[in-house]
Amino acid sequence: MKQLCINIDWFEVFCYEPADFGRPHDYEQMGFRVAIRDYGTRVFKQMFTVIAGGNPWIEVRREPKSVASEGGIMNDGACSIRLVNRSCYEPDAVKTLYTFLASVGYNYKKKTVCAISRVDLCLDFRTFANDYKPEVFLKEYLGGKYAKINQTKLQAWGQDFFSDKYFHALKWGSPSSMVSTKVYDKTKEMAEEKTKPWIIDSWVQSGLLSSYADESTVWRLEFSINADCKFWITDQNKFDEYYQNNDIEVWVNPANYMRIIAGLVSHYFKFVEVKEGTSKYKCPVVKLFELDNCERYLPKPLRNLMESGRGERTVINKLRKVAASGIITDRSVEVLDDAVKIFEEIYAYRKQFGTRGIEQYMQNTTKFNDCKRFADLLLEVQEDTSLDLDLRLAVSQLRENYWDYMRKKILA
Repeated sequence: MKQLCINIDWFEVFCYEPADFGRPHDYEQMGFRVAIRDYGTRVFKQMFTVIAGGNPWIEVRREPKSVASEGGIMNDGACSIRLVNRSCYEPDAVKTLYTFLASVGYNYKKKTVCAISRVDLCLDFRTFANDYKPEVFLKEYLGGKYAKINQTKLQAWGQDFFSDKYFHALKWGSPSSMVSTKVYDKTKEMAEEKTKPWIIDSWVQSGLLSSYADESTVWRLEFSINADCKFWITDQNKFDEYYQNNDIEVWVNPANYMRIIAGLVSHYFKFVEVKEGTSKYKCPVVKLFELDNCERYLPKPLRNLMESGRGERTVINKLRKVAASGIITDRSVEVLDDAVKIFEEIYAYRKQFGTRGIEQYMQNTTKFNDCKRFADLLLEVQEDTSLDLDLRLAVSQLRENYWDYMRKKILA
């Protein structure tokens, strides 16, 4: 196998502050230095960088502008925490962050410290398999020699010379995609924008470059994974036996990075050689990386049920059957009955006015609180381990659509 270098280049989480910690002063009390930005963001009032050991460590965004206690959208204490780029390349970077968040009391749900907002996972290399030069592949792909499986939205960067064209970056996927894919000349990018010594350190330490004097060109395959990725699966035919949540515990263990890269490459960086008159799904696959023997983790979202009412109705029918089955506690039956009643009104409104109508419905304070209560009731069902896993996953899907999903829509 050719020498490869795998790193996280962006790691951001969402969580809630403990009652007694989160302000810049609290970090300073622990011995950190803090650099506060003069202005916040579109969503948060305050933003600051925590400096550890003389170097920036994490970036904190806190104090939501719209909070539930004042009739707004986000829960009090909500915040976003991101490892700065240099920190991402430190040994056990995610584990260090996780340990810190847990130790001071940050939390997201009952059993989770935080939720993943965005992760950029990168595979750095010099050539593809069989010494196939990346710049040649990009040119031949754009020339029609190859076709890509999955992700049709494409952006290209390059130069148009008098005698030829040179492409140094391609990106697939839209801003809303669960996973976007980019391959680009990382050496060129750093030469033109900003050299990052910690990235060069990782190349030398991994053997990708022979020394700091090695001027070989390094390319990067980068997968940007957003919050829509809810779990990883290793076998699509046995989903209930081989899945795990996409939480910070997955990213604490660097051994998982190769499994995730292998899965992402197999799905999002898959190309075939075009054969005239042959469907692209029957054309021969182009082998760009030697990852066939690696265990693979494939990303999976909670399927968006908002686009059609059929999925919503199916889940509610399941809830009704469970409530009438006698296999759950009286409290669970009460929860289900309340959830169904609230849902019926929401569903009827969506059916009459469409998805846009639901946004308007939720912006009414009273109705918004009903939707929040509905989501809280579904969470109780979702976390009831005595229930069938398929039902709990279906309920999780429904809750995603009528709370987290719609909250994002209104904030957008």
